[in-house]
Amino acid sequence: MPRPEAEFVLHTLYKGQVQIKELVNSHTYKIFDRKNDRDWEVSPSATGLTDKMEKGAGLMVYAMSEAMKYMDRQFTNMSIKQMAETDFTFGQMFRDARAAHLNKSALGRRVGTASHEYIEELLKALVRSQKQHTQFIVPPSPTAIDLKADLKQSWLNIIDAYNFDKIETVDKYRQIVNKDIEVRSLLWQEALMLQRTCVSAREFFIAAVKAQAIKVWAVEQIVHSRKYFFSGRFDCILEFVKPFDWRGYTISKGIYFTDYKTSNPGRDYPMGIFPNHLPQLGLYDIAYCEEFPEISDRISGHLILGSSKQGLGFHPYVSTRRERNRNWGKALVPINEYMHQGDKELKGLNLYAST
Repeated sequence: MPRPEAEFVLHTLYKGQVQIKELVNSHTYKIFDRKNDRDWEVSPSATGLTDKMEKGAGLMVYAMSEAMKYMDRQFTNMSIKQMAETDFTFGQMFRDARAAHLNKSALGRRVGTASHEYIEELLKALVRSQKQHTQFIVPPSPTAIDLKADLKQSWLNIIDAYNFDKIETVDKYRQIVNKDIEVRSLLWQEALMLQRTCVSAREFFIAAVKAQAIKVWAVEQIVHSRKYFFSGRFDCILEFVKPFDWRGYTISKGIYFTDYKTSNPGRDYPMGIFPNHLPQLGLYDIAYCEEFPEISDRISGHLILGSSKQGLGFHPYVSTRRERNRNWGKALVPINEYMHQGDKELKGLNLYAST
């Protein structure tokens, strides 16, 4: 029995000549393009093409660090007696430790998704104010939960659920509270990181609007290149109608393909802006200008808006090397195809099994 097709959103580009099924919650695009013999063919995504680039050994150090912190918490929160009386095993602890960085990465992705949604809401509000010539009503930014009040209520709920008639129950309560602290801490971290990223971005856009320096051309735009066969969704195109200074950094007058990033800083990239972000913007530039060639000569460069989850603030970065970024993106397209062909050739190959 065939599997049902995943939920998707249908888009029409190139004046109806191209249809795209964008799978929900996925960087997956299926293309129907009769002229180029594409019959709902899966297209590489700009994000997928650039994510194949190496980000350095820092990610391995990060994973090891998260594993060590997890193990340290386990030994701090659990006594030898508790280890002996529960189903604790060192094997399971090591498996959980290996997954610790994945759990934290998932948390980071959730924060990134939620903050992107807030920026989208903010930019759409700005577009409405520009079109209607009305006051810019800034959406309220998310706020972190009150950790003290949340922990207090959670512990009261736990106390109400137990009858403390013997010391074993008290020991069990301590284990549950320790686990509850871990869960509540993650929830609080997520809410706090979301608040930090959104508040910082909000301040930037409010300042740009007050300076009468910014216009929004497009928000959350789907693009597809018929020539190079890739697709994607970029955050926005921003026009700065005059130079805009933000904390000592000046964005020159011009029109920019813009991407919003909440990446964690790396050892060599303390702003959390990585080399793969540049060809990603180059790919969006290629696809959009292929569909709308009349604006190509007006584009000034590529703008990355970095917002720190650690509370370091919000900082723009403009790459004026537009053609380099576009050519860089183009170069990744055949590399991706070679990798795909090599994977098909070797995946599952095991000549030892036949000897």
